[in-house]
Amino acid sequence: MTKLPPPGEFYAARDDRTNRLSDGTDYRDAAILVAGEREVLSTYAGRVAARTTLNLLSRFARNVDVAFPSVAADDELGPAAPTLAEQSLREMWAADPHGRFGWTRSPDPVSYDCIVAVGNPDLETRATPTIRLDGGGWLARVVRDESVEIVSASTENPIGPVVAGCLGSAEVFKTVVGAPETALTDAITYDAFNHKAHEDVISPAHPELPTSINLGTVRMVGVGSVGSAAAYFLRRLPIEGTLQLIDYDPVELVNLNRSPLFTASHALEGTAKVEAAREFLTGHMDVQTFEDGYDAFTATDPEQADVVLPLANERNVRRSIQYDRPPLMIHASTGQSDVFVRRNIPLEEPCLLCHFPPDTAETDAACAAGGAPAGDESEDEGPDAAFPFASFLAGCFIAAELAKLPFDEHPFVEPIALVRTLTDLSGVGAVMQYASSGSDDCSFCPEEYPEAHRATIEGTRFAHLTGVDL
Repeated sequence: MTKLPPPGEFYAARDDRTNRLSDGTDYRDAAILVAGEREVLSTYAGRVAARTTLNLLSRFARNVDVAFPSVAADDELGPAAPTLAEQSLREMWAADPHGRFGWTRSPDPVSYDCIVAVGNPDLETRATPTIRLDGGGWLARVVRDESVEIVSASTENPIGPVVAGCLGSAEVFKTVVGAPETALTDAITYDAFNHKAHEDVISPAHPELPTSINLGTVRMVGVGSVGSAAAYFLRRLPIEGTLQLIDYDPVELVNLNRSPLFTASHALEGTAKVEAAREFLTGHMDVQTFEDGYDAFTATDPEQADVVLPLANERNVRRSIQYDRPPLMIHASTGQSDVFVRRNIPLEEPCLLCHFPPDTAETDAACAAGGAPAGDESEDEGPDAAFPFASFLAGCFIAAELAKLPFDEHPFVEPIALVRTLTDLSGVGAVMQYASSGSDDCSFCPEEYPEAHRATIEGTRFAHLTGVDL
């Protein structure tokens, strides 16, 4: 195994993508405290929210203290540990061995630049900016400098708590880098089922998460920042079926900044991304890995998948996927701090090439590379740039959309949802959903294609959404 680089070298590589979008002088040395209310941390939702928050903070913050009471560890995900605090710290050190992470019994709030509170712990925050969060079911609640209304539910649905951790961490980042007041969110309830934001607490009638979600065969093309995040959060869902992972890249230090799954050991050993994800999901799903490009994978003549997750943007892979006449597709992309989640029902909604036209440097503002600073190369050639919480949230949204597929009335929302994480999330245009029209110049959508496409996807698990008779 390659020796761990010294801190300066480690952080220069790991934080490269964040530093493309920020000068980094504030977030690097900010002191952050994460505290938790015993009653909340003792619930499934509280543990998920806490672990998501701390995992995410360890990807960009280097100085984090944990002030949790002695509550049981989360038994759904490793590493094993006697308490939630120790378990969280072990996961943080695995992501950043140089990080200054520790447990504190009696924190002094004035010693920190920002405080995150899971629930409403008994903590005198004084003048220190404080982000309070809670999640339950499909809902996430984040409040700044006030008590948070508890929305935790008794059901073991991880989506709301994960979203709370992601949005809360985005508020931390905004706080420590000195974002303007107009960009800060005072209070938000995010409804991850309907992709809507509300300033007040809401009580919608969401369906319960099924105890078993059979997706058949899911093909994930690309296991990078968004793909690995999706795999990480799928581990918390009662998913059944086969997951095909296709990616030719090894884990590198730069990947640690935006993935909840990859560790420093993965990067130093050069572990294949598909193998890191397979190991993480072992015992949860049947995982098949292919450590090569998409075209090489299709040359093996695989059976048609039931769902495709097109999460790569190299080598014109989106064009190849679309020309294979794919079944239902769920995907997400990040553009700096923006998160887009998309659904493509074949022949019913615009195809991949409508969203990402080939052979152009400006493929889509939603692409991670499309938001990089001036001077970067085109999307298919240049490195991408996005904030850690954007990639975590994009992966969570993919997992959430997959969890919704078995419900009878699917689809529930428009095919595109957008969250602008570095804005006031309660503001106009910060959270929206919409449908886009197909491109008149699309090379795939002429009228002669539908019957061939229907024949290709007939028999797949979600073909009925296209009107294919099963």
